[in-house]
Amino acid sequence: MASPITTDTKEIRPIDPDSTSLLYVNLQDNLEPFTVVWADTQINKSEDCLKTQDNLQRIINCLKLFDDAQKCILFVENTSNDDIIFLIVSGELGNTILASLHALPQVAYVYAFCFESAIHEQWTKHYEKIRGVFTDKNLLFEQIKMDVKAQCSRWSFTTEHTFTNPSKSTFSRVPK
Repeated sequence: MASPITTDTKEIRPIDPDSTSLLYVNLQDNLEPFTVVWADTQINKSEDCLKTQDNLQRIINCLKLFDDAQKCILFVENTSNDDIIFLIVSGELGNTILASLHALPQVAYVYAFCFESAIHEQWTKHYEKIRGVFTDKNLLFEQIKMDVKAQCSRWSFTTEHTFTNPSKSTFSRVPK
C-alpha cells in the first residue's frame, strides 16, 4: 500500500490506497465543480453554526467559510469562472458582498440566511441570483439541494486528470 506524502502545507494520498500507482490527489483541492461559500460574522460562534456547516457539506462537500466580507470577495473573485459557487450571505454582510460579486459568472446562486427576513427582503430584490431570504436552515438546505440538481441536469461533469501535475484535476462541463 502506498503511503501518504506530506508536503509543506498539504497532505497527498494515493487515489487508490491499495495500489502502488503514482497518481495522487491533493486532499485540499476541490475535485467537484461546486463550492458553497458562506459569509457571516457569526460563522463559528455557536454549536448550531457548526451543525449547519456539517449539513451543508453533506449537500456540497467543498465549503468555504468567511467572517469578513473583503476576504470572501477576494476568494470568489479569484475562483475560476468554470467553478459554480452557491453563495450564502448573512443579512449583515449580504448587501456589501453582492454589490461586488453578483455579476460574476462563477456565482450561480445566492441565499440570504438571517434571523429577520423582513429587514432584508428589500435589498435582496435588487439581485436576480438571490434564491430567497431564509430564516429556516432546513428550507435553505432544500433550496440548495434543488439548485444542485438543476445544475447537474444542466451539465454533465467529466473529470480529466492532469498527469503533468497529478495533484490537480480539471473538470469539463459538457451540455446535455
